[in-house]
Amino acid sequence: MYRQLAQITLILVFFTVSGSIFAAERDINENFNVKNGTLDINIDIIAAELTIIPSGKKSEINVTAEYDDKYCEIGIEFSKNAKTLNIRDKYEPVPRHDRDRHTEGVKITVKLPYDPEIDLNVECIAGGIDIQLGGLSLKNVDIELIAGDLTIDFDKPNRITLGTFDIDCKAGNLNLKNLGNAHFSDARINNNAGNMSVDFSGDIRDDASADIDINVGEMDITIPKKLGTKMNISQVTFFNPEKNYKNFDKKGSNYYSDNYGNSDNLLSLDISSTLGDVDVRMK
Repeated sequence: MYRQLAQITLILVFFTVSGSIFAAERDINENFNVKNGTLDINIDIIAAELTIIPSGKKSEINVTAEYDDKYCEIGIEFSKNAKTLNIRDKYEPVPRHDRDRHTEGVKITVKLPYDPEIDLNVECIAGGIDIQLGGLSLKNVDIELIAGDLTIDFDKPNRITLGTFDIDCKAGNLNLKNLGNAHFSDARINNNAGNMSVDFSGDIRDDASADIDINVGEMDITIPKKLGTKMNISQVTFFNPEKNYKNFDKKGSNYYSDNYGNSDNLLSLDISSTLGDVDVRMK
């Protein structure tokens, strides 16, 4: 934990002083093919702008990276037999005389095929992450970001049932879009400090549940009107007085949407907030 905090502090200082810590002097562009079955993707990075999008192809993975190899190395390992893709970075602190350089920064883009059933695991200490997962075949998604902003969007339905959907942000803004298209059964969504937007729009096929936690920050939740929803909301009432939610009736400790007993699919939400407002709307 102390190592992570030290790395975060060092990275933030560099970005503040120079706007970025690397010059994009080296380019990587690699393609890999996974013909059948499953694909395990493990991305473990310290600091980068990370983009993950569909490749639009059945079996082809494309990985591009821009960085300055004077300070950073990007390691890309693909095993055709094990069907694994590992991406890691390693870097040295920037010398003082280079901190005033106006440079771009490390950028990594991963384009994923739609046919393999994918386990996606991402760990990032600091950076901005933009992930577009619509139309893929995702088995499990596990994302951890220590500091930075994270956006995940399922603009098209996931092709299979999503087993694990685990999102953990320590500090930064979290924006989740069209989660109904993820076809998850259970989800865990956490943000320690920062604002959070969670949108369950999309084509939810079966009953689903989600635990949503935030310690400090505003939480905005959007639910489709057609979806029967039960919510349990736990807040520190000294900071957050109890409130009524439009289109919901409170019975005991739970809130039930007006259509809860007449909906084909049900969504169960366990919501926890320590300091900050929770806003829920149906559209």
